[in-house]
Amino acid sequence: MKTAKINLVFFSPTGSTKNVLERMGKKWTDDYEATIREINVTRLESEQEKYSFKENELVFFGVPSFGGRVPETAARRFRNMRGSNTPAVLVVTYGNRAYEDTFLELRHIVRQNGFVPIAAIAVVTEHSIFHDIAKGRPDDNDRKEIWNFAGQVQKALDKIDDISGGVTLALPGNKPYRTYEGVPLKPKPGKQCNGCGICAKECPVGAISTENPRRLNQTVCISCMRCVHVCPQHSREVGGLTYQLAQKKLKRLCAEPKKNEIFLPE
Repeated sequence: MKTAKINLVFFSPTGSTKNVLERMGKKWTDDYEATIREINVTRLESEQEKYSFKENELVFFGVPSFGGRVPETAARRFRNMRGSNTPAVLVVTYGNRAYEDTFLELRHIVRQNGFVPIAAIAVVTEHSIFHDIAKGRPDDNDRKEIWNFAGQVQKALDKIDDISGGVTLALPGNKPYRTYEGVPLKPKPGKQCNGCGICAKECPVGAISTENPRRLNQTVCISCMRCVHVCPQHSREVGGLTYQLAQKKLKRLCAEPKKNEIFLPE
C-alpha cells in the first residue's frame, strides 16, 4: 500500500512529540518525496477544528503520555479527526517512567473515528517537569532509531494490500485504564515575568488569564509545561517542597534508561 500524503497530528506542549513526528515525516520525504501536513492540536483554537482523511493517506497521531494515559485535551481534539479506513501510526512519548495504557486508549480513540492503526512507536524523551530525568533524549542514538522505525513502518505498510478488514496489532496496556487525576505541580510566574502574555496565548487549555498572565486557574491547568517552554523571560517554573519530594521519588523509579519500542502488525 503506497501513500504519498503524510499527516502529522500531534499534541506537543513542550515540542518533544512534535520533533519526533517531524523526524519520521522526513524519512518519507527523503524516500518517497511525500507531501507532509502538520496538524498541531496543542493550540487552544484547535478545539473546534475538524479534519477528514482519505484511505490513501497516512496519519501519525502523536501524544506524550500523561500518567500512563492519553491527555484528555488531546483525546478531545483527536475525536475531531475523521478517517475513511485511513492507516494510522500511533506515537507515544514519555519521560522514562512508563506509558502504561496510553497505546490502548489512543488506539480506541482513532479506531472509533475511522482510522486503522498499522504500527505503534514509543519514544523516550526528556521529562517535561523533571528535566534531569532522561535529560537530552532523544539523543543521537535515539534519533537514528526513530529514523529506522520510520523505515520499518514503510515496509509494513508496503505489505498491506487492503486494510478494510482491520490490522492485527498487539499493544501493551490494560483495561480498565489506569486512573489519572493530574499532578499537583502548577507552574508559577517568577520575578522576571513582564506580563507579555505569551504564556496565556499559548496555553492549550486557556488556564492563564490574558488580562493578567500572573493569574492561573489551577483547576483548569493540566501541568503540561507549555507556558514554561514558551516563556521568553524563562520566568515560569515549578518548585517547592512538593516538587523536590516528587523529583527525588521519580529519579529513583527512572534510574534505568528505558528503550524505544516499535510494534508492527502480526
